[in-house]
Amino acid sequence: MDKSRILIIVILIVIALLFAVGVGAGFLRKDDGSAPKDESGIKSALQEVPELITGLGSLLDGMGAKLKAEDLTDVQGQPLVVQPGIALVTHVRASEGDDYRKAVFRVIGSNDASVGVEVRYQADCLPPDVDPNSNSAKDMKDQKLKLSNAGTRLQSEKECNEEDKACGKLMVFKCGGTLSLTCIGPSPCKVELR
Repeated sequence: MDKSRILIIVILIVIALLFAVGVGAGFLRKDDGSAPKDESGIKSALQEVPELITGLGSLLDGMGAKLKAEDLTDVQGQPLVVQPGIALVTHVRASEGDDYRKAVFRVIGSNDASVGVEVRYQADCLPPDVDPNSNSAKDMKDQKLKLSNAGTRLQSEKECNEEDKACGKLMVFKCGGTLSLTCIGPSPCKVELR
């Protein structure tokens, strides 16, 4: 999906939110059309707006292109097996169509809290809409992610949850780059690319 379509969708969602808040405030008015003296009803309606936005964000999060194992060189299927102390380094192939691809990683197959994986994506280039001199350009060009079995594990989730320390996301650019995975722990780590 190109940027203009995503922008149109976001604008439509904002308009829908403003409409919903306006309708909610209209329902709280008295029969004579005046606003209620007690503003607690309006405040409670407005407090639910962030929850709605969060829900819409998770809905939009599922959209867009995802990085697949086939996009990686020198990788044979899933899950990716990473030996302790030896980084698995692979190249991410350039995309022909999508400017951005979401890479979702999950540590699987171990209940040992000491096992984890460090993921690092080094982009070959920055997207054209990013100023290379900006503060965020360095972070975008060299992204790091640390996954751990410690904490909450939500095996049943198809996507990552912010509480799930075994799962994480990176944004991969059209031009590709280098992806390295390093296993932390005494035994080999298995990482699933979702």
